[in-house]
Amino acid sequence: MRLPINLNWFEINAAAEVGIRRHIESLRKGLKDAHGFDGKNGWSLNINGALGEMAFAKQQNVYYDGSVNTFKLPDVGQYQIRTTFMDYLIVRPGDSDEDIFVMVQNKCPLFEIVGFMLGADAKQFNLTDRGNGRPPAHFVPAANLSDPRQLTIPEKIIR
Repeated sequence: MRLPINLNWFEINAAAEVGIRRHIESLRKGLKDAHGFDGKNGWSLNINGALGEMAFAKQQNVYYDGSVNTFKLPDVGQYQIRTTFMDYLIVRPGDSDEDIFVMVQNKCPLFEIVGFMLGADAKQFNLTDRGNGRPPAHFVPAANLSDPRQLTIPEKIIR
């Protein structure tokens, strides 16, 4: 069961600004693109990621802090949010086995919380590059994810 959530235009703008800040910070610090990414659409990937985080936070009724330069820390609550236009969750070999990865599908302004999976469980799926020329990753079909209605965020979150 997918959980739909609509972002209003003010929320979309706020999330887009987070993505822009993230990309500018990476450029300013001279950080290299990760996972074999060629950098051609880094702006849109950062914005897309922040939009998915904002949508998930809104659906969970929690504050979205729009953090920058926090990299491997969880995105919202204790969850890693993976925003996509595809129908699978991507978990990379270097991702934490203990983290919970949530797939959010972007159909802006509509977003769908598709499901989730523990990193260690996602890594049971075969590594593949799907012919995209980037390092292999675990591509988990949406149908294999746990029901997003099971997700909750604790009252107190320490970041």
